[in-house]
Order: sequence, then structure tokens, then C-alpha cells
Amino acid sequence: MRLTRRADYAVRMMVDLACMSDSQWVDVGEIARRQDVTKTFMAKIASQAAAAGLLTSQRGTGGGLALTQPADNITLLQILEAIDGPMALNECTFEPSRCPRSNKCAVHPIWEKAQQQLNELLSNTLLSEVVMSSHNIETAGNQKHISK
Repeated sequence: MRLTRRADYAVRMMVDLACMSDSQWVDVGEIARRQDVTKTFMAKIASQAAAAGLLTSQRGTGGGLALTQPADNITLLQILEAIDGPMALNECTFEPSRCPRSNKCAVHPIWEKAQQQLNELLSNTLLSEVVMSSHNIETAGNQKHISK
């Protein structure tokens, strides 16, 4: 299993938005610039996130993107699935009925357990927690830079 670039950029976009003021609309071009992604690609990702109800957009002067709910109410799993669809380590963990060997496969219980743990981790990780981690990383990076 491998996350798509689109899903990775979606998480970065959502973290970027969550770092902004609740009442502030953020230009997709600004987010794209800060995340080193083309504006066109970021706009497509934003459109998918908006279709999933994770963010809203406003056109025109002073418009942009904003989260539809507080970062405390958004999980990493929601973001990733909004972009890539359901997370699955293997076809048999996504649709066990499609695997004729699932009931006699020695590794199937391991894939199921790994899938469960992945889903649990992602569904229990809030966007606000990722934002807090990003602030801690930035602070640590600035301290290292200052101490040199």
C-alpha cells in the first residue's frame, strides 16, 4: 500500500488551512506555494476535499478555502479517504468476499489485523494533533537554527 501524492498533498493542505485563523479565507495559490505544489494540482485536490465536505471555497476578492469544521473534528482517515477512497492494504482486506482464499490463507488474519490497526491509528489521529506536531517541529527547527 502506498499513499498517492494527491492524498499526501491533501493532508498538507488541510494542515496549512488548520493553521490559519478560523475566519480567514486562504488562497489556494498561497497554499500551493507554501507546500511546493502547482496551483492547478492543489486546486483539483481542494475540489475533492470540498466535495467530501472537508472544506469550503469562496470565489472572488477575499475568497479562498476554509475548513468546514474545527480541526478537532477531522481525522486523517477522513482526509485520506476523501481523496483516495477506502484505505486497504490488500484486496482481501477491502473486500474479503472477492478473495477465494481468505478463509484458508495463513496470512489473511495478519493483513486483517494490520488493516484494523492502520484504520484505528488514522481514525484516532485528529487534524489538530498533526497541526500541533507541525508547530513543535517548526519550533525545534528554529531553535536549532538559532543555536548555530
